[in-house]
Amino acid sequence: MLAFSPLSGPEGVMADTNGGNVLETIAGVISPYLGPGMARSAVEAHARKLGVDGPHITPEQIETLMAKIGAGLNIFVGREKSSAILEEVKRVLAGAVRA
Repeated sequence: MLAFSPLSGPEGVMADTNGGNVLETIAGVISPYLGPGMARSAVEAHARKLGVDGPHITPEQIETLMAKIGAGLNIFVGREKSSAILEEVKRVLAGAVRA
């Protein structure tokens, strides 16, 4: 699994990150590869299955969500490109938390 330590505070608690914004950010990064509708649907479906329905998302939920999305991306773009996309998502999310 990917490590999202830049998203965590000193005690591993998610820095003030709105879950909706995290989901929108992930969908935005993967949409060039899957299309906006499919990207949004995939992120929302996996988030719903993980129980992410409120404004907060934990680092552990993000890691699990990214693993699920990565498995789907493997089918469409291959493992190497999927890994690169997930790294891009991680960088964008880390920047969003610091902003």
